[in-house]
Amino acid sequence: MGCHTSNPSDPMPQTTNAIIGTDIMRAIGSLCERAVILVPTETDYVLACNALDPEAVQRLLSFDTESGNAHVELLVPSMEKVTLYAKEFPHTLETLAGSFPPGRLTFLLPKKYVVSDRLTAGTDKAAISVSQHPLTTAVLERVGFPLAVVRVSMTRTAEDDGPDFLALQGHRIGYVLDGGATVVGPGSTWVEMGDGCILVHRTGSVTREDVERVAGLPTLQHLAPMTPADSPSRAGISRPV
Repeated sequence: MGCHTSNPSDPMPQTTNAIIGTDIMRAIGSLCERAVILVPTETDYVLACNALDPEAVQRLLSFDTESGNAHVELLVPSMEKVTLYAKEFPHTLETLAGSFPPGRLTFLLPKKYVVSDRLTAGTDKAAISVSQHPLTTAVLERVGFPLAVVRVSMTRTAEDDGPDFLALQGHRIGYVLDGGATVVGPGSTWVEMGDGCILVHRTGSVTREDVERVAGLPTLQHLAPMTPADSPSRAGISRPV
């Protein structure tokens, strides 16, 4: 079955031989076969694989994505699963996690040995976030391992008349879990516990002011804020009729 992305600026969507659908068992089967799949989050679609399988991770990292050599996020189904892959989850960050919807924050935490250095840009910190999208969460609840995910730009822009991501890479994706259109937004805010402050590595849908208000601590911005204009394109996936 083919599929295409929909984009108001693209009246003639590109087709691809990627298989799409809403079958979470098929998505799970692909993951267990060490394939890379495409799954929805609250704000965009991400490439995903079994984060604990070196072969699957190698396949994920072979994709040409905007993440480059940066941290690869670990996606888990609930806050309770965070400490399976992090040595510690500071109380202040737990408070933050409980104060915002899942997926709005990504936490940089000291990683356990089960998390490959290849997913952490060679550092000892894992970037962990909690899944918000019901389809992706359902997959995570059943597989028993975290997903390593990288974000991709799904569609062309008005200024770019080249082929979209699925047209170029669809044949390499084991399955596309179709969660419909995602909510436009700047993605998650990346935070880390500092010495008497919260380190903000990337500002997304949770502002520094929100973090300070809930944590009761000042924030220190490490990198330039991520703005909606910098974020990946967000679109639903539609089947051809």
